[in-house]
Amino acid sequence: MGHLMQITFWATSTYSSRVHEESVTVDVPPAPPASAEDAREDWINEYLMVHTGDGRGQNERAVYEVEVTACPYQPDLVGLKYRAEG
Repeated sequence: MGHLMQITFWATSTYSSRVHEESVTVDVPPAPPASAEDAREDWINEYLMVHTGDGRGQNERAVYEVEVTACPYQPDLVGLKYRAEG
């Protein structure tokens, strides 16, 4: 996989009756540049969005969000937000 970097983000899952939030720190490959929009969106889905959900809402509609809070290797990612519904 090559070089990995540490990234910390809030993962928030909002269901009709509850909200699940947690701070997540993982090692991931560096993100593609912001100018490569499709590649960056794929990276977010593959490495960050997989940490949303609380494991109890498989049959519920929800809003899933991530917000990067720390990334020493790519500080430009701090503040990055992404949202998906499902």
